Amino acid sequence: MWKHVALLSLLHHAREDETVLETHAGEGAYALGSTGEWTAGVGAVAASATREGATGSTGVDRWLSRLRRLSRGHDRFYPGSPMFSLDALPRDGRMILHEKSDQAVAALRRAVAGDTRARIVHGDGWRVMDVLPTTPSTLVIDPPFAAKDEWQTTTDVIAAVVAKSKLTRVLLWYPVKRWARPNALHDRLRAAGVPFVAIDLVVTPMEIERRALNGSGVLLIGAPESVVVELHAAAAVLGARMATHDGRWSMRTLATTVRP
Repeated sequence: MWKHVALLSLLHHAREDETVLETHAGEGAYALGSTGEWTAGVGAVAASATREGATGSTGVDRWLSRLRRLSRGHDRFYPGSPMFSLDALPRDGRMILHEKSDQAVAALRRAVAGDTRARIVHGDGWRVMDVLPTTPSTLVIDPPFAAKDEWQTTTDVIAAVVAKSKLTRVLLWYPVKRWARPNALHDRLRAAGVPFVAIDLVVTPMEIERRALNGSGVLLIGAPESVVVELHAAAAVLGARMATHDGRWSMRTLATTVRP
């Protein structure tokens, strides 16, 4: 959800010929069980909005509006980022979706069926440089982070994209369980001379150990300042509704600018 709020905030500023690229597109849409983490996340935020109306956050309200349209009233259905992106893209925009898993590719094809703007690449999403356009684009990076080396690969790909294209904005999502790996990723990007803004939303205090995530972060490159402002307001709304322990939540913002 935090990634999708950020994605829709970015795509609100999409150019007419915008291309959205995803390195790990997933299945495109997901069935939600009767119980699960989603009840404290998507379920909690959607339920409070139903009771209270507008949330007070432009970014969260935009996400809720598109969620309701895409789910068509089915509260056990959640669209993935490809569906959100297609819903937000201008008519002349297009998508290039990478996915390795055979099963996920089959589901992804069903999710975006009939929309000629979407192209699915059945293969390694880290090869996104091979299809990076010379026109305005938004690159979405959301690997599973199941292997430690994915943190390093993420850094390498982002640095290469920024070096190659001035017209590509980047949105990275990453999990937050401990600060070590996110902090190391930020440090590597700074060392590579990559300017970014990272916003971490933590809904379970970091001193509390749990199997699930304590929170997650989004890292933005090339985003308009208004998007960063919008996401700070969104984090306040989401944090208050998703906090798992005594209403405690936190937000951390890190930014670096490459000076001439």
